[in-house]
Parts: sequence; C-alpha cells; structure tokens
Amino acid sequence: MRRFVLFVALAFSFPGFCVVQASHNASVPEGMYLQIVSHKYSLNDPAVPEAIRTSLNSPLSQTFKDAQGRVWEAMNDRLVVISPDDGQERMLTAKDGLPIP
Repeated sequence: MRRFVLFVALAFSFPGFCVVQASHNASVPEGMYLQIVSHKYSLNDPAVPEAIRTSLNSPLSQTFKDAQGRVWEAMNDRLVVISPDDGQERMLTAKDGLPIP
C-alpha cells in the first residue's frame, strides 16, 4: 500500500512521471521520456515460444561474422574482433567498457 501511495504522489508531483510509451517513430516532447516495461516469464510458461525455449537450452555460439566480414570471438574475459582486410585482431575488455568482470 505504501508503494501505491508513493507512486500516486510521484505521479502528481512530477509532470511526465507517467507517460504512455510512444511508438519508435514518434517524437517525444522535451522533458518526457519513454518507459521500458518488461515481464518475467518462467521457461515453462506457455507464453514463451518453443523456438525461444529451445534456443535458450542450447549452447551459445562463440564466434560471429558480421555484414562487414569482421569475425567476432567471445571469450570469458574479452571480445576479439578480427578485421577481414588485414587479419588484424583487436581485443576489447572491461577497460573498454564491456560489461564483463
């Protein structure tokens, strides 16, 4: 009940606190922001499509080739990008801003 009262107080105190999310192409007036809403599902929930359930249970690929021909290799502590032009490797780590320990 306290959370509800706090929510209502915030909603009336700050204009733009409660905003209906606009479509991706719509412009957002200054001072307002889009809200992200998420729902958590159990893996055995019928709302989760079978293809997603199956892909979550299979191992992830550690390499990926993008449209520019770069090869990306994921490691536990870094990401390696290999250039298609000269084969030069570039390592990205947590120091570069990656969310890895």
